[in-house]
Amino acid sequence: MLIQTHQFNATKGRSLYITVTPHLANVSVRLYLKRGQEPRRIDEFDRNTTLPDDADLFNLSLGTETLTADRWTWFIPGSDVEDPMNYMYYLGMQHVPHTEQGDVAPSVSPEYRGENFTLNYTVQIYSTHCLYFNEDIDDFRSDGCQPGPLSNTSLSHCRCDHLTAFGSGFQFFVAPNKLNVLQAFKNLNFKENPVVVIAISVVVGIYLLAVIWARRKDREDSKKVGATILRGDQNGFNDHFYQIIVLTGSRSQSSTSARVFMTLIGKGGESGPHELEDHDRTIFREGGVDTFILPASRHLGSLYAVHIWHDNTGPCPSWFLDRIILQDLSDGKKYSFLCQRWLAVEEGDGRVDCLLSSATDKQISTLSHVFNSQTSKAFNDGHLWCSVVGRPAYSPFTRVQRVSCCLSLLLCTMVTNIMFFGRADDFSKPPPVDILGFKVQIPISWAQIIIGVQSCLIIFPINLAIVEIFRHVASPPERKTKDQNDSSASSTSSDVISLEEIELQKIDKAWDFYRLPYSDKKVTDEKRKGCIIPWWCVFIAWFLVFASCFLSALFTILYGSEYGREKAEAWLFTFFTSFFTDLLILQPVKVVLLAVGLTLLLRKPHEDAENLTPTLDYDEVRSYLSTIKVTPAKKCLEEPPDSTQLAEMRVRRFVEISLKSAIYEFVFYFMFVLVLAVIANGPRDTGMFHMTRNIRQTMDVSCVLQVNDVQSFWNFVRYTLSPALHDNQWYNGDIREPDGFMTDKTSYVVGPVRLRQLRVAKEACLPSLKSRASQRRGRANDESSDRGPALRRVFHTAVTDIPVVGTYATYWDGGYFVTFTNTTPSAVLATVAQLEPSGWIDRYTRAVFIEMTIYNPHANLFSVVNLLTEFTAIGNAYPHVDITTVRLYRFQTTWAWVVVGFQGVFIIFTLYFAFKEMDHILKLRCLYLKTFWGCVELSLALLSLAEVGVMLYTLYVVLEFQSKQGANTGLVEKTFEKYRRAAYWDQINMYVQGCLVCVGTIKLLHLLRFNKHVVLGADTIKKAAGPLSGFLLIFTLVFLAFAMFASLVFGSTEEGFSPFIATLETMFTILLGKFYEMSDRNWIMGPLFTFTFITFFQWVIITMVVAILDCAIHEVAEENTQQKPETEQVADLMLERLQSWVGSLGGALQHGQGWPSSVIKEAYSPTEEEMMDFLTKADSIRFRGPQDNSSANIEFCIENQISSGTV
Repeated sequence: MLIQTHQFNATKGRSLYITVTPHLANVSVRLYLKRGQEPRRIDEFDRNTTLPDDADLFNLSLGTETLTADRWTWFIPGSDVEDPMNYMYYLGMQHVPHTEQGDVAPSVSPEYRGENFTLNYTVQIYSTHCLYFNEDIDDFRSDGCQPGPLSNTSLSHCRCDHLTAFGSGFQFFVAPNKLNVLQAFKNLNFKENPVVVIAISVVVGIYLLAVIWARRKDREDSKKVGATILRGDQNGFNDHFYQIIVLTGSRSQSSTSARVFMTLIGKGGESGPHELEDHDRTIFREGGVDTFILPASRHLGSLYAVHIWHDNTGPCPSWFLDRIILQDLSDGKKYSFLCQRWLAVEEGDGRVDCLLSSATDKQISTLSHVFNSQTSKAFNDGHLWCSVVGRPAYSPFTRVQRVSCCLSLLLCTMVTNIMFFGRADDFSKPPPVDILGFKVQIPISWAQIIIGVQSCLIIFPINLAIVEIFRHVASPPERKTKDQNDSSASSTSSDVISLEEIELQKIDKAWDFYRLPYSDKKVTDEKRKGCIIPWWCVFIAWFLVFASCFLSALFTILYGSEYGREKAEAWLFTFFTSFFTDLLILQPVKVVLLAVGLTLLLRKPHEDAENLTPTLDYDEVRSYLSTIKVTPAKKCLEEPPDSTQLAEMRVRRFVEISLKSAIYEFVFYFMFVLVLAVIANGPRDTGMFHMTRNIRQTMDVSCVLQVNDVQSFWNFVRYTLSPALHDNQWYNGDIREPDGFMTDKTSYVVGPVRLRQLRVAKEACLPSLKSRASQRRGRANDESSDRGPALRRVFHTAVTDIPVVGTYATYWDGGYFVTFTNTTPSAVLATVAQLEPSGWIDRYTRAVFIEMTIYNPHANLFSVVNLLTEFTAIGNAYPHVDITTVRLYRFQTTWAWVVVGFQGVFIIFTLYFAFKEMDHILKLRCLYLKTFWGCVELSLALLSLAEVGVMLYTLYVVLEFQSKQGANTGLVEKTFEKYRRAAYWDQINMYVQGCLVCVGTIKLLHLLRFNKHVVLGADTIKKAAGPLSGFLLIFTLVFLAFAMFASLVFGSTEEGFSPFIATLETMFTILLGKFYEMSDRNWIMGPLFTFTFITFFQWVIITMVVAILDCAIHEVAEENTQQKPETEQVADLMLERLQSWVGSLGGALQHGQGWPSSVIKEAYSPTEEEMMDFLTKADSIRFRGPQDNSSANIEFCIENQISSGTV
C-alpha cells in the first residue's frame, strides 16, 4: 500500500490538531508523523495512530449538555511539539485494509473491498494556544494553561490549573434559558410548584382591586375640571369677562371645604370680592384645576394683584394654593400669580388670606419654582407608578389606563427576568482594574450589560407604544340623540371628560349659575397638533395590554414550572427584592436628578395645566349670556378675618385637629393591639403548662432539687431518672419492649438522652474563680486529655452557642458527652456502673447537664429538658431545672395560618408605626424625648421592630422541623442543639412579646387622656416629678445604708443576705410586706433591724411620698379651674359632635327621611328682586311650620293670582 505524505511547519508549545475526513464511509485511516528529514520507510516515522479512535474519547459535561472529542481528530499536546528550527513536520497517511478491519460492511462497494484501492480524503492541520492576561506583568501568558482535545475550528478548549478570565467571555448576544413549551405544558404541576402561579394570581388580584379604585378616582377627577360662570358684579353682566384658573396643590390634605373669595386689582380699579363657588361639584380638591368665568361690569386694565382668602369653615378648611392663572378674554392677556403656600390657621404664618402680585418672567424662572414644577410634573404625570396616585385632573391619560400599563410593565419585566435568570453566572467576571494602586473589582460583567440591553429591547417598545397611544389618542366622537341635538343646553357626559368635552353647562337654575356649552375644539386641537392619533387606536392599546399581560404571565408560569420549586422561589425572592428596591429608591432618585438637570438646562417650568385647559371664546360667551335672563347677584360683603377672629379660629382648629388625631390614633392603636394580642396568644396553648407539669411529675423533679453532692447525683440518675425514662411492664404485667415512650406512655423521647460535663484545667490555681472567668468568656476551659473510650469531647462552637444560666455561672456549649441511645433501666444502670467507679465526676467538674427532648404527639408539643447540676470547688452541688415547652409543628390547623396572616399584618403595622415615629422625631428633635409619652412610643416602635426580627428568625428556625427529616440530620449532639435552639428563640420571642404587650398596655392610658380623672392623675405625676426625684435620692441613700448594714451583719449567717444583690432583693420583699424570720444566731440584731427598717420606711418615707402627691394634686386642680385643659376642650367638642350627629339622626328617622346627608350646604338669602321674581312665577305657595306655643305643625296653601292680574 502506498503512503501519501504532507509537510507543514509547527510552533513550539502549540498543540496540533490533525483532522481527516475520508470521502468513503466505514474506512479507517492510519496517520504517521515525522520531524526533521523526509522519511523513506514506515519505520522512520516518530509516531502513528489510527482513526477513528473510539476507545478513549475525551468527554466534558456542561449541565445537561455533554461535549465529546472528534473521533477523526488526532490531538498532539503542545508539550510534545518541540522547536523545529529549520526542520519540517511530515504527515504520512494510508487507509487501513479491510482485511485488518475484520468483516466488510455491506455498504462498501466491491471495488473497495480489496487491500489496494484509491481513497479520497480531506485533511485539516491547525494549532492552538491558550493565553490569559497576567495583571502583575500586564501581558498575556500561558503558564498553567494547555489546549484540550475538544478544540476545533469553532471552539476553544483550555485546561488550566488556576482561575482566570478569557476573551471568549465577550458576547454580543446572550441566549435566554431554554424552554420546551410542549414539555413544560405536560409537566405543569401546581401542587408541587405553586409559587409562580400564586405570585401571578396575587399580582392580578391587586390589579383588579386597583382598577376598581382607579375607576372611582377617575369619576372624581372628571368633576375637578370644568368652567363655571360666576354671578359677577352687582350691576349685571357686561362686555368684560375674565377666565380664572385656580390650581390646588398636590400635597396631602391640600383641598379645602371652606368658601373661597377673590378680589381682582388692576390699573382700572378693583372688582369684588367674588365668591368662587359651584353647587354642582366639589371644587378645590387635591391636585384640582378649577376654571371660572367672571363677568365684570367694567374693564380693569392690566391686572397686577389678586386678593384671595377663605372663611375657614367646613371639616377641612386648610388649603394649599399652588397658583392662579387669569386671562382677560377681551384682549387675550394672561397673568400668573404664584402662591405655593398654605392658607390655614395651623400652617405657615397662620393666615387664611394672601395678596398675590402678578409674577414676572424672572419670578417664574427661579430655580425653586422651576424645580418644583419639574419635580411635580415628573412624579404626578411622567412617572408611571407614582402618577397612578397623583394623576393630574386635566390629563387625558386616565388612572385605569395607567394601572393597566403598570400591570403590563410588571409582567413583561417578570418574564424577561425569569428568562435570563442565572445566565449571567455562566460568564466570568471582568478582571480587577488598577486604580491608584488599588485593585478594584468591577461589580457588573459584560454579559449582565448585554442581558440588560436585551431585556430593555423586549420590554420597552411595546410598553412605550401602549403609553403613548393612551396619552395622545383623540376623544371619541359624541353620540347625541335627536332630542339632544334640538336642545343646545344638554350634552353628553362620561366618567372621564376629555379636553374636548369640557363645556359650560347650567348648574343651578334657582340662583343663576350657568355653564356655557363649549363646542369649539380648535384651541385644544391646535395645542395638541402633531401628536393626536385617531380615537379608535385606543382599542389597539387595550389589545396590546391584554396580549402582553397574557403572554408574559403564561411564559413566566412555564419557566417557573421548568425551573422547579426551589429555583422558582429563589427567582421570586430575587425579582421582588430588586423590583421594590428600584421602585422605591432608585427611580425616585433618578426622577429628582432628571428634574435637577432639566432645571439647570431649561430654566422653564411645566405649563401643562395652562396649556391643556381650554380658553373660552369671548364672542361665544357673550352671545350665550345675551340670550338668557340674568338676575344680578347680591353684593358680597365678605372680608378676610382679622387677627382676633384668626386667633379664635386657630384655637378652634387646633382642637378639631386634636380630635381628629385622637380618633385616628384610637382606631389605629385599637387595631394594632388587636393584632398584637392575636400574634402573642395565638401560638400559645394551655397544654404547655400541663405538659411541663406532667414532665416534672414523671421525672420527680423534687428529687433533682435534693442533689447536693456527687453521690446524690448518681442516686438520682440510678433511682429516679432511669425508671422515668422507660417502664418495663404494661399495666397488666406484660413485658414492654423499648419503644421510646416514658413511664407515662404518652411522652416520647426524641433522640438519645445525653450527659454533658464541663470541666476546668488541672493547672488552675483557683479552680472556682477560673471556672467562672473562663465560662463567662464563652468557652469551657476543658482538660486536654480524654475521659475514657466511651466519651466524646466536643469543643465549643461560637456560631450556634446558646448559654445556660446557672446559679453561680453561665455555661456554654461543648464539653464531654455520654449518650444513652438505649433508655431502658438496665442500659442506663450499666452506663452509670461504668461511669461512677471511674471517677467521671471529680473535683475538676464544674457542671453536669442531663439533656433530652420529649415529644407529646397528642398535644403536638415538644419539651426541651435541661437538668443542670453545678459542682463548686468546695464540693457542694447546686441543681437547676429548666424545662421549656414549645410547639414546633405549627402549621397543622387553620388557626395557625390565621396567626401567620396576622403576623404579616403586624409587620405592615410596625413599618408604618416606625415610619410615623421617625417623622415625629425629625420634626420635634430633642423635644420628642423630653416627653414621657414620646419615650413610651419610641420604646413601642423599637420593641415592635425587634419583635419583627425575632419573630421572622424564630419562624425560620421552626420551619426546619416542617420537613420529614428536618430535625434528625447531623450528629447526635447537634440534634439536641436544634431543639434547644428552637426553644431558646421561642423563649426570646415570648419575652419580647411580653415587653411589647406591657408597653402597649401602658400606652392605653394615653388614649384615655380625654378623661378628666386620667388627666388629673397624669398632671399630678408631672407636677410632683421634681419633688419626687429629689426625694428618690433620699430614699436610695437610706435604703442602701440599711442594705449595707444587713449585708455585713447577716451575710455570713443568713441565706438571703449574700451576695449584696440578694440582700437588696430580700429587703425589697420585706418592704412589700413579706415577713423574714431570722435564725437564732441573730435573735437580738435580727428583730431590731427588721423593726427599725419597717418603721422608718412605712411611717416616714411613705408618708412623705403621700404628702408630695397631695400637694401636687391640689395645685393641678386649682390650675384646671382657672383654665380648661386642651384635652377637656377636645372632649367637649367630641361630645358636641356626637350629640349633633345623634340629634340629626333621630330627626331624620323621625320624619322618615333616612340617614342624614354628609354634605351640609350653606344657607343662601335671596335678594328682594330675586324673591319677587320667584313669587311672580310660582302657581301656588305652600307654607309649613310650627304653630306658636305648640309642637304641632300647620300647613296651608295660597294660590298665586299675581300673574293673572288679580290680587
